[in-house]
Amino acid sequence: MRTAGRGQTKEVSLARCAASGKQTTSMQANPETALMHRIALAVSRLGARVFRNNVGFDPERKIRYGLCKGSSDLIGWTPVTITRAHVGKTIAVFTAIEAKGVNTRTTKEQAAFIKKLIEDGGIAIIARDEQAAVEGIVHGPTRLSGAVGECQKIR
Repeated sequence: MRTAGRGQTKEVSLARCAASGKQTTSMQANPETALMHRIALAVSRLGARVFRNNVGFDPERKIRYGLCKGSSDLIGWTPVTITRAHVGKTIAVFTAIEAKGVNTRTTKEQAAFIKKLIEDGGIAIIARDEQAAVEGIVHGPTRLSGAVGECQKIR
């Protein structure tokens, strides 16, 4: 979310919104919105930086927005320290978190996005609560298994 003032742009993180404890009308109406705010706060405590990724099409302006169809709800990076070849350097690993409520499933496009991100070395998490998101950041990516949208940890 951005707020502007006298030529300045200020980033307001989802984590800050979640930390305030205030719930917007959209958070009350959509449990996944509230879940995304809680996940953003939880993973930010680990150093990950994630941002809301709305994906869609505005027919009036004829413009598509968001990363791509099927991309995750929260995208960003997780700092990772590399050993040996890059001793002491920290790199940013692309991170995508798909927040899912109790009764929702990932789409084929979301599953394909997550699968490709993991194949290419990114971190992709399907999270139904903050703990799943935190575990995904701490223990690494998930992999899809069986039905679309079901996942398990790679150990």
